[in-house]
Amino acid sequence: MRVILDCNIVVSAALRSMTCLRVIEGVLDGHTLVLTADILSEYRRVAGYKKFSDAARAKMLAIIERAAESAEIITTTGPLPDVEAIADEDDVIYVVAVHVGRADVLVTGNHRDFRVC
Repeated sequence: MRVILDCNIVVSAALRSMTCLRVIEGVLDGHTLVLTADILSEYRRVAGYKKFSDAARAKMLAIIERAAESAEIITTTGPLPDVEAIADEDDVIYVVAVHVGRADVLVTGNHRDFRVC
């Protein structure tokens, strides 16, 4: 299965959620994680937020680096899908990656912005 992980899954795995951590490990061990440079950039930008403790930041960065090493990194050029229905502009990168990367699933905890997916 081709999988894209929303940033909130990475954050939750680093902060508190054993479920999110198990999801990430399961994806990395048994599926194809699909990422773009924009998604990796968002992961790293969010990990740098000052609100996170040094320990949480270090755990996030470790998860991100493991993901980057294991993932299929795609480029998002060419015809892109219509993404008008996504309320949060930061989430457009995920919808584009799902489309261009032919992902089977986007794993997210963001039910507010991804109702249409």
